[in-house]
Amino acid sequence: MFGGKLVRIVAVVFAGVAATLVSAVAASAPAGAVPSELLWGYASPSSIPVSGVSQVVMRFYPYVNGASSVSVSLSGGLVVAAGSDASFSGSDDPGISVCTGTITATPGSDSVTGTAMSDQTVIAQGLTECDYTFDVTADAPGTGIVSASSSLGSYGNSPFDITTSGPPVTGLSPATGPGAGGTKVTVIGSGFTGATSVDFGTSPATHVKVAKGGNSLTAVAPPGSGTQDVTVTTPADGPGVPQPATDTFTYLAPIVTSISPSSGPVTGGKKVTILGADLQGATVTIAGTPAAGVKVNKAGTSLKAEVPVGPAGQAAVVVTTPSGSATTIYTYTS
Repeated sequence: MFGGKLVRIVAVVFAGVAATLVSAVAASAPAGAVPSELLWGYASPSSIPVSGVSQVVMRFYPYVNGASSVSVSLSGGLVVAAGSDASFSGSDDPGISVCTGTITATPGSDSVTGTAMSDQTVIAQGLTECDYTFDVTADAPGTGIVSASSSLGSYGNSPFDITTSGPPVTGLSPATGPGAGGTKVTVIGSGFTGATSVDFGTSPATHVKVAKGGNSLTAVAPPGSGTQDVTVTTPADGPGVPQPATDTFTYLAPIVTSISPSSGPVTGGKKVTILGADLQGATVTIAGTPAAGVKVNKAGTSLKAEVPVGPAGQAAVVVTTPSGSATTIYTYTS
């Protein structure tokens, strides 16, 4: 440690799930520095929605015996969360390495303080660990900074960032619709007042209307396919800032259940009715040739089309929408 190069990579696990390590530290002790440090800190998660909570852990390695202290400052809108589960834990190997201490984390405060009492037989790198754990939150989007120091002199990966974005989307009704778009969707969440856009994936919705109180809004889904995150942007977020989406909208592929009549002359010209579901915006090909005069009912449960000229025998009828396709059979008779 003394005058040497320190390289430490730490894996962190919460309830069996690995947390994101904000930084792996590679640092050399500065000349004349006290051989002790607040080595590293991490947040889980490192990105939260407005009013969300992130757990911060700062780990202190006191390379001397006796009393010391730690100070953590929060900026960029971060404060200690209400009901923060602040705690201290340390090495507990009597006769070899022991660290006892306290933590003070007042909800709403932008600072956290802690004490440490180290008793170690061998003053060696990483032998004694003192952990300070607390929760933080923010009430507006932005980048919060967590920085720390100790009474013994500190260096490492402090400061580090916690980003806050919002508003969060927590529910959709309905959560599915045809690929042609046009579904009126109620989006549930918070902080929607003044929403400037609602996006399904990367496609903007239309006719956005925010309810009084800003806890819900309605929007008309654009055309799309597959399953897409639904995100909301407000003036506080700025243009193009991605928002947390905890719910998704699924575009349904078309379903074809029947075609009537199911046969006709090779000269074409016969009008057919195709029944199914989610047929809005459909195009139709028969034997690879586009059908003319395609008209879909408002509910998307049936469409009419004119059969093109085709070869004798069975031919694939393909109904295609922005979210997929479905097939049935039409027979050309000579």
